[in-house]
Amino acid sequence: MASPGCLWLLAVALLPWTCASRALQHLDPPAPLPLVIWHGMAVAIP
Repeated sequence: MASPGCLWLLAVALLPWTCASRALQHLDPPAPLPLVIWHGMAVAIP
């Protein structure tokens, strides 16, 4: 499993994408929550 430091860096890296998706929410259909994607990525990392 990934270390807490790696998960923190991943969360910080996803933050701008999350803000951008919220800004465009009125244009695009609802997207999957970034936390769901993040959780799936964290589980996939050995």
